[in-house]
Amino acid sequence: MALVVVLAALALLVGGPILIAWILLHGSKKPRKDASKAAREPLYVAFIHPDLGMGGAEKLVVETALLIQRKGHKVRIYTSHHDRARCFEATRDGTLEVVVAGDWFPREIAGRFQLPCAILRFIVTSAALLWDHKKTPFDVIFVDQISATIPMLRWSKAKVLFYCHFPDQLLTPRTGLLKALYRLPLDILEEVTTAFADRILVNSKFTANVFAQTFRHIRQTPTVLYPCVDPSQYAFADQTPRSPPRSPSKRRAAAAAKAPEAKKDTVLLSLNRFERKKNIALAIDALKLVVEKLGTGTDSDDALEHPEDGLVLYIAGGYDTRVKENVDHLTVRNFPAPVYRQ
Repeated sequence: MALVVVLAALALLVGGPILIAWILLHGSKKPRKDASKAAREPLYVAFIHPDLGMGGAEKLVVETALLIQRKGHKVRIYTSHHDRARCFEATRDGTLEVVVAGDWFPREIAGRFQLPCAILRFIVTSAALLWDHKKTPFDVIFVDQISATIPMLRWSKAKVLFYCHFPDQLLTPRTGLLKALYRLPLDILEEVTTAFADRILVNSKFTANVFAQTFRHIRQTPTVLYPCVDPSQYAFADQTPRSPPRSPSKRRAAAAAKAPEAKKDTVLLSLNRFERKKNIALAIDALKLVVEKLGTGTDSDDALEHPEDGLVLYIAGGYDTRVKENVDHLTVRNFPAPVYRQ
């Protein structure tokens, strides 16, 4: 019986998006570009990302979109959520075109089922993309994080790239039989739909190895595309930046003013989202271990009377009040040092 439920859920999650794609695209004919002309014409690239906030994945999407746009191609970003008060400037000031669809669907149900809800929101976002594709066809669709709608998007005849930051099924522990049965169709769905991509991208050789070990039935070898950085936003000692960095917002400036002044010799930085799987406590434990080692050197000349002097650890990263885990994890119990929320 459990197997029947799993297979039925898998068929619904895979077949539903494909049916939607067929309904949206049936009867529409995408004009084919001549190969010689296509090589010279600008491309129309669509990015689709679940939540366009301020994180590493979002930074990658924004910087990649900006780079493609600077090369003379046209870009549009689709997302299920875009908070203009908490996003990258390029998505707010009109530099990048952003389309929001699916934000009306809940992010979770009774504090649970975050992934099924994210997939359903993504289906709505993908449907909006396909609807626009009927009017102005896309040449390339860049799918980020969620692979569930790739078969649906393949119906557009556009080339589909999927960027895998890390296999989702490795981010959730199987704490019991019910959890394992709940995750089984989702794990199968992740591998099956990822295989539909024309090209799979990963963020490092490490992730490429993990990808190969996790998705054993996918024969395609992922291509490593390192997260891009715009060097013009940073000043280096040996060169002048090509353009001045953007001024910080008043809110960030006020938060920075409240933070303790760093007068230490060595600064350690941990930059992650405030989630349990990021294991931020490891940085605190490592700092404690270093202080203990410095304070109990084998040579009396090496031992320090105040080993904590000369060291400071900053813990920073994404914090969203809409995400329950962020709120629960960022507590005095987990982080006893002063906390400055922006």
